Amino acid sequence: RKDGKTEEANAIVDPAKNGVWFEEEYRRTYPYNTLACDVIGFVQTGNEGQYGLEEYYNDTLNGTNGRSYGYLNADGTLTRTVKEAEDGYTLVTSLDTNIQAIAEKHIKEFAEENRNAYRTGPAADNVGVIIMDPNSGEILAMAGYPVFNLNDPQNMEGVDLVQYAGLLSTEDLARAIGLTDLQESVSDNEVSGNEVSGNEVSENIARGISGISINGIPITAISANKAELLELVTNESLSDNGIIKNAVWKNFCISDTFEPGSTMKPFTVAGAIDDARITGNETYVCNGALDVGEHTIHCHNRFGDGPLTVKQGIAKSCNVVLMNVAFAMGKSEWLRYNRNFGFGSYTGIDLAGESSGASNTFNERMGQTDLAVASFGQGFNVSMIQMAAGFSALVNGGRYYKPHLVTRVVNNEGAIVREYDPKVVKQIISEEVSDIIRDDCNAVVMSDPEECTGWTARPAGYTMGGKTGTAEKLPRAAKNYLISFMGYVPADDPQVLCYVVIDHPNHPDQSNSTRLATLLCRDIMTEVLPYLNIFPTLELTEKERAELTDAQASFFIGSDAVSQNSAMTVVSENSVSENGAETSEAADGADAQYTPNVIQYDPGTGYPIDPNTGELLDPVTLQPVDQNVKSDLEY
Repeated sequence: RKDGKTEEANAIVDPAKNGVWFEEEYRRTYPYNTLACDVIGFVQTGNEGQYGLEEYYNDTLNGTNGRSYGYLNADGTLTRTVKEAEDGYTLVTSLDTNIQAIAEKHIKEFAEENRNAYRTGPAADNVGVIIMDPNSGEILAMAGYPVFNLNDPQNMEGVDLVQYAGLLSTEDLARAIGLTDLQESVSDNEVSGNEVSGNEVSENIARGISGISINGIPITAISANKAELLELVTNESLSDNGIIKNAVWKNFCISDTFEPGSTMKPFTVAGAIDDARITGNETYVCNGALDVGEHTIHCHNRFGDGPLTVKQGIAKSCNVVLMNVAFAMGKSEWLRYNRNFGFGSYTGIDLAGESSGASNTFNERMGQTDLAVASFGQGFNVSMIQMAAGFSALVNGGRYYKPHLVTRVVNNEGAIVREYDPKVVKQIISEEVSDIIRDDCNAVVMSDPEECTGWTARPAGYTMGGKTGTAEKLPRAAKNYLISFMGYVPADDPQVLCYVVIDHPNHPDQSNSTRLATLLCRDIMTEVLPYLNIFPTLELTEKERAELTDAQASFFIGSDAVSQNSAMTVVSENSVSENGAETSEAADGADAQYTPNVIQYDPGTGYPIDPNTGELLDPVTLQPVDQNVKSDLEY
């Protein structure tokens, strides 16, 4: 037994049977079940960490077993030495349970609302959200979908596994749906050392399928086409597949890479200005396309936007403007800044399973066409964590912070063993250039709707900057897209950054579905910002007041958001506990207590209300305001 009930177990053992006893062992439990499962990871038999923090900090979290040994001296006396066991340490992280729960809640709502929206299947192939402090590199939340139960990670019940079936080979798909002819044929040939040809595999698959019925109709003839096999798989047939399980367990925010699309445009402009190749005040003419070598590369507005400044090019996400900026910069300098921002390299985040994307980045052999498409984020891969860390540097004054989760390590008495302060790795661009880029990105959200692409991301009452992204995926002929939005608040002094990625959205017009990402960001930030004591500074419209009132009516941080998605064990300041010795009483989350943090707003002014006194608070100073002094309410 591994639940610690040693005395109870020993009581049922026959004392006469010498050599039989029960031993007490530690068992890791996760009181909040699914929350932050991608970040925390889990332990397998032997207390070995798998994925996330558990794997990365396995040696830190695991203690040392005690042991006793001895020897007989010359007179037969036993001399015994006892080495006491040592407890593992506790990780204190920057991850905020409430913010994590908010992010996961809205991702789940998105997934449920958009499932089967246009095509049969999930809302997207992948959805990821990173929320971080751009001024320290601390991760406040990192979420994906679907989630799994950390206390029973092998259990795939409730997880849509069919969406991952495309990861399997034709042979694995055949095995998953029980085509024994194929299994036996391949096995026999492997034993005899013969190679198995593609035709042989196809024939065996076809023979196996001939014994399968769909809705009572037997299949008598079907080609060994992977697409057809995919239609035969079920959750049950995939539940024990290791490839599928790994796909569920991995952390999309750090493990997957993708072409970023237009969220890369501010990076291109930043490098060009910082290297003095442009001033940022230039004007370029967009006619809807640009001829580069033998290729014609189009803008999303094929009719063209006419003369645009660099700032307007960012706000309207004009490819033609960005290609001209990249040409002024040149291949060598574009590559240098791209690498300085960390693309193609590990960020060093303290999580297991990070991908660098190095195999899918440009090098010195890139041509003019490569440079053209790279300027707006096509032709090379990045990860979500690379983008979030790099974009933070764009808007925080040019300082690149190493992204991290663990802030300190403590022992079982609470004494600090190690402390991890925010680490500035390098200054990539000057503060002056960062100011320019921040102003350009503010225009993406704060401009008139017809002049920008990101206005739907702005939470009511807040100033926000950011950048939308629409990346065409490979193969290009399939016309599948990855959409994203990178946003930060407040616009002129970023305190929190939110990056949303939706891979292959379930939408009839994917290339024009960026709104899905901006709205997801807005919904998350509308709840996160008041929780972080970042209050609105803009006058609210009547529509915004109504929306904000509806949102705040159910905004009980820790009560509503967390209790609906109980999952991660966080000791005091969001920690992963040592040695798996958490109390079993809270294993189902039932005993977890949260203090509601209710933020209400006055419908007349849009000002936050002090929950203790009922007074209106100045959104800037957070001091009570005198409602009788008119100027005190005018901003």
